[in-house]
Amino acid sequence: MTESNLSMLSGTYELYPDSVYKKNGITGLQACSSKNHQLHQYIGASRIGFDTLANYSVVVQVSGDHVNFLFKENDMIKDSVRLSFRLQSRGLLLLGNKYAKSEGIPYILGGAKSEKTRIGLAKDGSLILNHAIDDTGAILLFFTVGYSYNTSYHFKRINSK
Repeated sequence: MTESNLSMLSGTYELYPDSVYKKNGITGLQACSSKNHQLHQYIGASRIGFDTLANYSVVVQVSGDHVNFLFKENDMIKDSVRLSFRLQSRGLLLLGNKYAKSEGIPYILGGAKSEKTRIGLAKDGSLILNHAIDDTGAILLFFTVGYSYNTSYHFKRINSK
């Protein structure tokens, strides 16, 4: 994506992903676990319960340097989130909900955790959401516990704008 075609991202998408892309590049269908992951948990700061049997959609609106997410249940707005973004060189939007936190003295006796979320368009016009987490800890420069993951989700487009 470029600045001139950011409006292509605006549209209505499903709340739950239909496939997932792991770090190794393998695509998997979300059949059983699609209800465990939904767009709101990566975008919104608050936790909202979604009934897995209800009809949900997400309306994405890009305007200026902000993107609005309207989470709808049967065409009624359940929540809305407005985030700033920065267009990255790879054509993804780095959302303003980045998170970084240090505990103790990093790399000596403590750890650091960071999260970031990016969105973009798939070749079929659907929404791609990439969520990356890194949580590391160390004791006197010896790295101990920690985890990181980098997963992308594919959300089917329902309609444009």
